Amino acid sequence: MSSSHELHQIHLPPTFTDLYKDPARPYAKPSLPFADICQRYDWCEDMAQMLCEPSLHQLASLHITELDVIERTYQGLLASPEVMNAQECTWVMQRLCELLNWSIEDLRAQLDRVRSHCEDNPAQDTERLADGNASPSA
Repeated sequence: MSSSHELHQIHLPPTFTDLYKDPARPYAKPSLPFADICQRYDWCEDMAQMLCEPSLHQLASLHITELDVIERTYQGLLASPEVMNAQECTWVMQRLCELLNWSIEDLRAQLDRVRSHCEDNPAQDTERLADGNASPSA
């Protein structure tokens, strides 16, 4: 565990810390302690970094679009809510796009569409992920 001094040296992006705040009460304390948010940030940042290479590989080897890669990856992350909640998954995908310098029009709306589809069809999406056909529009 990090010391209190080390935790105060960490700069977390507001886009991440906002995940743990109530939008209706922007000045209220986050829902998790700072140390926990730091751990969640490290986990999510590591995940985004780790997904760079496989995402580029999918893009090249499967001859699909950047949006297809993002949708497939997002569905995979959403399949394990015990590991990462939906807001964290969305943040990871946004961060992945930043890291890869991918500019996807209306990314947030696209991710919301995929998440809604996954919530409506959880078993169907798990089967498609296993078969390698993870497009939510399929």
